[in-house]
Amino acid sequence: MIAIRATRDAETSKISLARHSSQDSAANSSTVAHFVPRWPTNPYHAEISKCLAKHGVRVEDEDSLKRILKSSRVSGKFPEVIHVHAVARFSLSPARALRFFMFWVRLFGLRRLGIAFVWTIHDSSHHEALHPRVDLAFSRILYKRADGIIFHSDAARKAVEVQWKVNRNNNVFIIPHGNYIGSYSNHVSQQAAREKLQISDDKLVFLFLGLIRPYKGVPALIRAFKNISQDNAYLLIAGKPLSEDLSNEIISEIGDCQKIRFRSGFVIDSQLQEFLNASDVVVFPYLRALTSGAVILAMSFGRACIAPRMGALEDTLDESGSFLYDPSDAGGLRDAMEMAVFERNRLEDMGAHNRRKAGGWTWDEVARMTADVYRRCLAGGRISPVDSEREKTPPPSMT
Repeated sequence: MIAIRATRDAETSKISLARHSSQDSAANSSTVAHFVPRWPTNPYHAEISKCLAKHGVRVEDEDSLKRILKSSRVSGKFPEVIHVHAVARFSLSPARALRFFMFWVRLFGLRRLGIAFVWTIHDSSHHEALHPRVDLAFSRILYKRADGIIFHSDAARKAVEVQWKVNRNNNVFIIPHGNYIGSYSNHVSQQAAREKLQISDDKLVFLFLGLIRPYKGVPALIRAFKNISQDNAYLLIAGKPLSEDLSNEIISEIGDCQKIRFRSGFVIDSQLQEFLNASDVVVFPYLRALTSGAVILAMSFGRACIAPRMGALEDTLDESGSFLYDPSDAGGLRDAMEMAVFERNRLEDMGAHNRRKAGGWTWDEVARMTADVYRRCLAGGRISPVDSEREKTPPPSMT
């Protein structure tokens, strides 16, 4: 293992970095990393942090660049790796603009000290970007200058490089998104879940679950659902709208339709199993998407899925467990829902297929591959995507 220790001279305020070979350091040292930011309501970071410890990586608690700098100056110990999962969004608000620029000043300031930067790109843009051109310009700079880039699928990498008009041939790594099997309680049967939610057993339940944001296309889902020809079909929407205007739009689209239930509000972890297990198929009517932890969640609960062919969704899902549609086809979502009705007898087997597939994306394997990215970046290696595929233990395929 390759490790870097950073120390701060109190008198000169200079940073000295000591590099050790993997043979010398493997027995008694570990890589120290920070995640920026963490997502407290998502087990993503907790799962990978726990497993990274098994592979010689300690993930520390400070999750903002400001706090990392402050604690490092006090302790005299700087991190070896900063792992960025989301970058700041620009705003003309004076306070937010200052935070935006300080994020980048701190980020590149830390990098000049020799600290390795790894960026997992979860989205190709901020979903509610106020100034997308500014955000894109800074994202392109980081894409070129980061020590390592991680995508959850090759389709996601290609989509970003096309959209951003960038190309990078070294230190780009494909690591799958870990599954959520066991991350949430999952012991309620479909019958019990439907009794709790007061949904009859004969219903074919379509589910949308999670935070409702404009790009997720919930109003379009409601319109598509109203146009399918199935009396027993039922649409359950559970999640908190991002704004009151969006909430009102959803209510207006539903109108007096008795086959649609809108449960507005944040869904706590213990309730996830009730909604997921009550459903037959989970719908992702996204207008744009790069990766989706919500899709992994649905697969982890053994649900069939409906989703557009875009970004990593194409690599994550397949025809054996999903109904995929062309997002450019105005009737694509409705047709996919009609197909789910027509093939209702297959839905349980499709869900089982998705759970088996998700079961291969273990956090231990994700952590092993992530730790390997850290080691390569700390060693200064420039690994091309083609070369990484020829490694003895290549990344598992998403397809």
